[in-house]
Amino acid sequence: YLKIVLDEEWLEDASYPVTVDPVLQQYRARNRREKACISSDGKVYDTLYVGKKSDVIYRSFVSFDLPEMPANSVVTEALLYVDGLGSNYLEADMVDEEWHEDELKDTADIWENQPSASRKLDYANSGVGSYFNITKGVREWTMAEEYDPEGNEEQSENEKYHRNYGIRISAY
Repeated sequence: YLKIVLDEEWLEDASYPVTVDPVLQQYRARNRREKACISSDGKVYDTLYVGKKSDVIYRSFVSFDLPEMPANSVVTEALLYVDGLGSNYLEADMVDEEWHEDELKDTADIWENQPSASRKLDYANSGVGSYFNITKGVREWTMAEEYDPEGNEEQSENEKYHRNYGIRISAY
């Protein structure tokens, strides 16, 4: 449910009738920008795999565009649905650096040179169709767009982690 609470002090001085703008909008991202799966044996796949099979570890990377939002928007919840076979326990991390699917395919020693992802977002179980709560990441990404919409490279070490470089999904 949604509960909207208006400021009583503001309402005392308001001109009536008062109109409350919509504050909720659902967005389903079907336009993945980039996706790739890398394996510990040095291969890159188009299909997203996560886990371990025959001593080979698989990690998947996804990035996607966010909807346009006004500068004063507040992201209250953002979820990423995952589903699959097996019962892997998964973790979602914010990727720390820019990456592109085509460049990963051309990278020598891809496992050692994979994009870093150091900021945990959430955990899930893949075998039951679960949601990652990625609210923290989406909030940071939208703040970075507001702070630096042109993506200038002159950001401090802490600020660069706010950029939308996507999510790494791995098993643990």
